[in-house]
Amino acid sequence: MKATAEAGVHIFGVRHLSPGGAKHLLEYLNELQPTAVLIEGPSDATDEIRHLTHRSTKPPVAILAFTEDLPVRTALWPLAVYSPEYQGIKWARDNGAEAAFIDLPSSVILSLQDVMRREGTFSKGEVKPEAEETGEPSTEEAEQQESVYRRIARLAGEHDYDMYWERNYEHNANAGAYRAAILSFSSEMRLLSESREQLEQPKEHAYNALREAYMRRQIRETIAAGHAPDKIVVICGAYHASALADLSDVLADKELAGLPSRSTKLTLMPYSYYKLSTMSGYGAGNGAPQYFEMMWETMAAGRPEELAHLYLSTVASHLRSSGTHRSTAEVIEAVRLAESLAALHGGSAPT
Repeated sequence: MKATAEAGVHIFGVRHLSPGGAKHLLEYLNELQPTAVLIEGPSDATDEIRHLTHRSTKPPVAILAFTEDLPVRTALWPLAVYSPEYQGIKWARDNGAEAAFIDLPSSVILSLQDVMRREGTFSKGEVKPEAEETGEPSTEEAEQQESVYRRIARLAGEHDYDMYWERNYEHNANAGAYRAAILSFSSEMRLLSESREQLEQPKEHAYNALREAYMRRQIRETIAAGHAPDKIVVICGAYHASALADLSDVLADKELAGLPSRSTKLTLMPYSYYKLSTMSGYGAGNGAPQYFEMMWETMAAGRPEELAHLYLSTVASHLRSSGTHRSTAEVIEAVRLAESLAALHGGSAPT
């Protein structure tokens, strides 16, 4: 089904665990005052938003989808308090805007991934569908590509890719520059990865194309429901941002009806910093989730410059509680050293 692209829908590409992205997103939402906030996530989980945003729900938390019949398959969509998606749905609740997930329903996702797993496209185990996002290579991709990500870090003079990302994106205080930079970066990375994906992982490429066609359909349905295009903000992984900017190619009714499906149920489950981390094998995780939560807290308080003090004093407190003495003077020296090294590296703050 072809349709004319609607101008004016605002696409905000994010990294799924990004305090800087969450901060800039909130500023963007406050500026635009949208009537609809659409989020990459299983569309049948939209009813879970009221539970996600309930005041008794404390992140980290994950949306869990599981099949009702055997063999049981599961998929997880984890959220930290500093996930842009989580902050986006909270903003919608607080400002009377509609919030909805717009990705393929979990019943289709689990059925498709079951087929792809049998054909060797996916590894065994639980599926975390967002792990392919640009800026966050999956564990399998990272092994296959010593690749672009490490080369970027090396060319930037950084120890690793996460350090490159933090210094260039999380520390980017200019809202307009942040959004433009991440969209440009993701577009270039997509051009690099798509040609390889088409040749080496055609089923994965087709799967992402299908998801994007469905998300475009959902965006158009939101417009048809009465929301002005310029009052819609779409929050998606940066990998998908350029593909969702043009709404001309959407999934047809016949194509949607022909998709495989397994009966699924959804619930919320408590999560942990460890499961949000790359140490757990989570491809879209980061190295230190609690550190980034501290970053979010200092950003939200308008005092991002206090992060190094807060983090290193917390480390010292843990050391003291385990019987290793660390003085206040040592913490002060560590903060000064971190700030000096950041300045020598051309950064605005320690990573």
